[in-house]
Amino acid sequence: MRFLGIDYGRKKVGLALSDEGLNMAFPYETLSNNKKLVEEVNKICQKERVSLVVIGESKTLSGKDNPIMKDISVFIKRFSKLTEIPVHFEPEFFSTKEALRFKNDRKNKDASAAAIILQRFLERHRLVDNEK
Repeated sequence: MRFLGIDYGRKKVGLALSDEGLNMAFPYETLSNNKKLVEEVNKICQKERVSLVVIGESKTLSGKDNPIMKDISVFIKRFSKLTEIPVHFEPEFFSTKEALRFKNDRKNKDASAAAIILQRFLERHRLVDNEK
C-alpha cells in the first residue's frame, strides 16, 4: 500500500510517493498540467498500487480558498470518475518555498513540494493513530 502526494499547479504538477510502510514520502515525478494529466496520474496510481491520494489544499493565510482551488476541484472530479481511490486534502502553506529552501533545485521543486505535502499528511495521521 502506498500513498500519492500531489502539488497541483497551473503549469506543472508535482507527484510524490510514500514507501509501502507509509513512513516516508519521496519526490516521484513532475508532470505538465495538460489534458492528459488525469489519465497520467491514474496510470501511475495503478502502476504503483496507490490506495490514497493526498493533494495540497491551497488557502490564503486568512483561510480562504486561493483561486487555484477551482482547478484542483475540477481535477479531483475528473480523477474520481476514473478511479475509486480516495482523495484527501492536506494544507500546503509554503510547500514550494520550503522545497527550494531544503534543496535549491528548481527543476524538481514541484515533486519535492508534493513530498512535503505527503510527509505532513503521513506525520499528522501517525500522531493521531499513536494517540488512540
